[in-house]
Amino acid sequence: ERVAATLAGLHFVAVAILLAHRFVALMVQSS
Repeated sequence: ERVAATLAGLHFVAVAILLAHRFVALMVQSS
């Protein structure tokens, strides 16, 4: 249970970072 929760947290963080990076890349290109 603890490991599953940790993996879920890491996965959420990884997805958030990827989305933020993609968003920043789009902002930089458009400006």
